[in-house]
Amino acid sequence: LQTHVNTTRSLVESPEEIKEKLNVVEEEIKELENKIQEHNLAAQFLELAETEVHQKFTHPLEIESKPILKSVTNGHYRDLKINEDTLDLLIKVPEIKEYVDVSILSQGARDQVYFTLRTVMVNLLSGNLNIPLILDDPFHNFDEVRLKNTIEIIKQISKEKQIILISHRPYHNEFKNFATNVIELK
Repeated sequence: LQTHVNTTRSLVESPEEIKEKLNVVEEEIKELENKIQEHNLAAQFLELAETEVHQKFTHPLEIESKPILKSVTNGHYRDLKINEDTLDLLIKVPEIKEYVDVSILSQGARDQVYFTLRTVMVNLLSGNLNIPLILDDPFHNFDEVRLKNTIEIIKQISKEKQIILISHRPYHNEFKNFATNVIELK
């Protein structure tokens, strides 16, 4: 019987060993609970920061975009709204005199809206820094009239800001009158 008791004791952990493991697990639980609290606090601060950025930039983005939007779209679209909470973009369609989600516009019209927003955002987000406006084939779906209007806008922007345009289309003829450096790769 003593042999069986000794064998059982050797196979089963002592109460002290079990208490020690329990203490380790309880410490791990406390650390994980602290991490949960840290995560929740960080999420709250990020949500506040996101709301603040939305509130700070949404209205100026709407206001400063309208003249460019009007010009780029050859006067067709003149007004846009940005939902402060979701950043959903709505465009006023003159034919129905209502705001619609930008996603239902044609690809060319969406590209024109996004070009407008990028152009304004680079100034709003850069603050006092004059960072370049980098455009990667933004005019692919523009018709000739809207492309001409957009080039005029770029011409005005280029007086104060460096513009880097990357495209597979040969725009060099349109830009040669005001671009200081056109690099053509073949």
